[in-house]
Amino acid sequence: MVDSSGIILTAAHVILESRPSCVLTIVVPNDDWSRALGFHPFSVRNCVTSELLDIALCRIQPLENGRDWAYVRSARIRMRNLPPDSPVAITGFTGWGFSPTVARGRLTSPQQLYRLQDGCYCDFAVNVITHAGMSGSPLVTEQGEVIGLITTAGTGKFRGISFGTSLERAAAFLRKAGLNPALASNIAGHN
Repeated sequence: MVDSSGIILTAAHVILESRPSCVLTIVVPNDDWSRALGFHPFSVRNCVTSELLDIALCRIQPLENGRDWAYVRSARIRMRNLPPDSPVAITGFTGWGFSPTVARGRLTSPQQLYRLQDGCYCDFAVNVITHAGMSGSPLVTEQGEVIGLITTAGTGKFRGISFGTSLERAAAFLRKAGLNPALASNIAGHN
């Protein structure tokens, strides 16, 4: 997720595992999202993380060409959570080739929340299996609003469910880190 001024939101563990330097590649899909058309590298720097929420806010900058900003598109965010059983989609790239992944599912009941052993708290669950490389992917409503980030796939009794942090829960962190979550039109759904 990127805003028009070059701020990206992703899972904190993605940033923490890739330090000291990190390069994000925006993969531009074709019109029907069946294959990639191009790759555009951006450097990732000046990150602020919340390990408890597993969310990171960073600045990005094109590495090769200033015209690469044209591949960053704005979308809307939604700060309020949806009720259980609401339809949602997760978009991202798994790292298994150049084809994007779009997984559709439904939010599950709030009592199926998941607390990782490292203390990360996830405040939503969705009945979609996610794969390596999808951490930090946006959770999108039917109306195209981003409501949160995927942070982990469930294991054991939670297999088949993915978990994440809602933007509603992360609102205080985002404000403190310098992003006003009320500016919904400035957030984009790229990973």
